[in-house]
Amino acid sequence: MKNTKPRIILSTGSCHKYGLYRFFETAKKAGFKELELVIDSQYDSQEPAYIKKLERRFGLKVVSVHSAMEFVTDWGEWQNRLKKSIKLAKDIKAKYLIVHSWDNFDKEYLEWLITNQKKLSRSASPVKITIENATCRYDKETKVQKNPSYHFDVMKQFDSINLDLSHIGTAQMDLMEYYNQIKDKVTHIHFSDSDSRIDERNPDKILDCHFVPGKGKHPLKKFLKQLKSDNFSGPISIELWSDRFAKNVTEEVVIKNLKLSKKFIETNFK
Repeated sequence: MKNTKPRIILSTGSCHKYGLYRFFETAKKAGFKELELVIDSQYDSQEPAYIKKLERRFGLKVVSVHSAMEFVTDWGEWQNRLKKSIKLAKDIKAKYLIVHSWDNFDKEYLEWLITNQKKLSRSASPVKITIENATCRYDKETKVQKNPSYHFDVMKQFDSINLDLSHIGTAQMDLMEYYNQIKDKVTHIHFSDSDSRIDERNPDKILDCHFVPGKGKHPLKKFLKQLKSDNFSGPISIELWSDRFAKNVTEEVVIKNLKLSKKFIETNFK
């Protein structure tokens, strides 16, 4: 039986400068029922008891957790960060744990992840591990191949993929072509727009845009229609960068754009 409505959730990354209490409050005002928690350096995002308290307070549920990245230094190196991220996801009874395909272009980590993905999935069960496509902003400093196909060749080796649309923009790849080649592995989505523009602060790189739908060049209406046709039933997590909504970002502006993004998905998932 085909799903009739998209499963839309909101990532804390969309309000990454908010505290966790304010994020829950904002998500509630914007009409969301399910959330994605990005584990960051704030203690609030690392404490299961407090997260559960906020769930009860606002009547919202964290269904996805984004594992701690390299800037969460108090959790140690990547193996320990991943272990602790799995524990947190289990403790709050999340359904998904999103993991980057590599940390800061660390090839040792990438090779380990590919080799151990099945073992990792077993250890995380019943939480489902899904691997996020990396940003692939190729330059000399990263020492990663500049051919975008390298990135795609990496992702084909994973069993479950979280497809981040902004990261497709930074890799300067076509959204529909990319999706159609790996759609049988896509279980989770980070939804936003991108126009693959040059980062003004670093002209050698492409900006990781995370724009409001319609503000970039991704064929998002076509993409959502394809998701519906493919009976995609996983979470579509809205992951925007709220500090790019306007020069002076008020709470009203944030809520307005979150609602617009949610409505965009609901309207075009058909």
